[in-house]
Amino acid sequence: MRSFQSHIYFVIVLLQGMVFYAPAAGLYRVERGLSVFDITLIESISLIVMIALEIPMGFLAERIGYRKTIFFCNILFFLSKLVFWRADGCALFLVERMMLSVVCAGLSGCDSAYLFACAGETDSAAAFSRYHALTTLGIVAAALVFTFGIGGNLDLSAELTAVVYGAAALLSFFLPEVEVPRAEHAPMRQTVRFLRLRGGETLRFLPYLAACALLTQTAQTVSVFLSQLQYLRCGIATETMGLCYLAVQGAALSSAFSHRLSARLGETAFSSALFVAAAVSCAVLAVTRSAVLSVACVAALSAAAALLGPSVMTVQNRQPGASFARAAVLSVYSMGTDGFSAGVNAAIGKAADGGLGRAFLCSAAFCAAGLGLYLFWARYVGTGDGRFTGGPDECSERT
Repeated sequence: MRSFQSHIYFVIVLLQGMVFYAPAAGLYRVERGLSVFDITLIESISLIVMIALEIPMGFLAERIGYRKTIFFCNILFFLSKLVFWRADGCALFLVERMMLSVVCAGLSGCDSAYLFACAGETDSAAAFSRYHALTTLGIVAAALVFTFGIGGNLDLSAELTAVVYGAAALLSFFLPEVEVPRAEHAPMRQTVRFLRLRGGETLRFLPYLAACALLTQTAQTVSVFLSQLQYLRCGIATETMGLCYLAVQGAALSSAFSHRLSARLGETAFSSALFVAAAVSCAVLAVTRSAVLSVACVAALSAAAALLGPSVMTVQNRQPGASFARAAVLSVYSMGTDGFSAGVNAAIGKAADGGLGRAFLCSAAFCAAGLGLYLFWARYVGTGDGRFTGGPDECSERT
């Protein structure tokens, strides 16, 4: 790093990984008056707000600088944890998620850009590795404290989270300023024209985006919110959920092997297997009362989503077109995926009104539908390597 002060950022990253209530996030909300549908509806609204703020917050970061944006977001992050700690109904939990939407939209891309500017191009890879390692370390530490330090005390876990986020916000004041490089953006008129010309291809890509959203958001909803209710149904004590959380997080680390498995099995077969594994895991959760099998199924679902992630990034980045407006195109893909995800959240939550088993069956159906959409896209829209069939390279239309 270019200065000792820059290491403050890594301390902030470590502290913000310490969400002590994470092993029982869904249970915490239920005990404070929310139904599963309330939880998922709030999450869906939060996603939609985040989509709407993505571009304005990115523009703000470029105008005021990375450091000021991070400082503002971390202060708001801390305030959101205070609201979460004191929340006892839908209204305050909704306020907390709206605040978090602003934070996520503001930090999206800004955090990595700041770290890149601090480290420099030569040391950026090491800096990003450290960033992810410290985030994981914070998650592990929080889960261990939840189980062995505070014995699954939900109130104390929320209070401790607010304390460490307050410390992170305070440290943000001491972050060094960095120079924001002047980006060489394509003229807005050309970018809009380029996206319009790509409209047909983007529409043909929607089945793939929908398929991935069905799997990844189902995994998110089940592992973060429904899993703890399933654990209670199986007789797992609240304080033990920290260890279950660690097992699920450990399974997600399997994403490091995604490229090797995809190369060995073939992209289509590999991705299809992940959808099948996710659907089977959700179906088993609907009927089992076994604690061990429940944790294994949640871990398998989390692993399936994690393994799919690198493949999604690869497929999106190799669609037709050169680097012109690539960032804009990827942003469109991201917003499309988030839009589908918002619907998945609300639907699973509504199904949960009829019982936890029905919610898991709905989750299994979503994963199965994702498989159908993926196979349709791979067979009729994409080629064997995941590119679109037909259509001109729109980059040739540039003037």
